[in-house]
Amino acid sequence: VDTEKVSVMEGDSVTLHTYVDTNQKGRMRDRLKLDHETGSLTITNINTTDSGVYRLQIISSRTSQKVFIVAVY
Repeated sequence: VDTEKVSVMEGDSVTLHTYVDTNQKGRMRDRLKLDHETGSLTITNINTTDSGVYRLQIISSRTSQKVFIVAVY
């Protein structure tokens, strides 16, 4: 499993780059933005309660996973 550690200051934004093409549309909360071309997820106005492990699972002809460990200070 590919793992990436990310550190960010409280109140800033963080983008989790998935490098996955996606055409999925959907409603996201006000602080979550999905880039439909790259699959990257941006969390705006991040706070300490957003710290944790974010797991991405891509299901296609070949299933792959990526883990983001986000620490907010």
